[in-house]
Order: sequence, then C-alpha cells, then structure tokens
Amino acid sequence: WVAAREAAAEAEARADGLSQELSRARESLHAETAGRLRRVGAIAQLEARYATAMAEHMHEGAAWQHRLRAVEDDATRSKAHAAALGAALAEAQVRAEEAEA
Repeated sequence: WVAAREAAAEAEARADGLSQELSRARESLHAETAGRLRRVGAIAQLEARYATAMAEHMHEGAAWQHRLRAVEDDATRSKAHAAALGAALAEAQVRAEEAEA
C-alpha cells in the first residue's frame, strides 16, 4: 500500500511538472504568436502604404500624360497656324512684288 501511495505521489509530481511545463510552453507560444501577428500587421500596413503611394504615383503619371498630350496638341495647332501664316506671308510678298513691278 505504501509503495502504491509513493508511486501515486511520484506520478502526481510528474503530472504537476508536466502541467507547469505545458503552461510555460503555451505562454511562450502565445507570446511568439502575438509577436508574429504584430509583425504581420506591420507588414500589412507597409504594403497598404506602398499600394497607396503607387496608386498616387500612377494617378500623377496619368495626369502628366494628359497634360503632355494637351501641350502636344497645342504645338500641332501652333505649327499648323504658323504654316498658314507663312503661306499667307509668302502670298502677300508675291502680290507686293507684282504690284511693284
């Protein structure tokens, strides 16, 4: 009977030790998981900021392309107008020369 009682006490002591070890392991795992979740959250925030910055950059790029097209259109119109003025000037010079002759 004494041997059984001692064996039961040893088993209980081992069970307590294992229970405490399991508790420490769980606490460690929870702390590690919380740390990883914080890092994942920080990475997600950085990715969101990057995506926002890229969207703003693309929007600005599109706005600049629109402005560039408008400037190119203005330049084309100016060239056409200058060509028309050049032709009108040449014609006026021919008429002036004809009038002098």
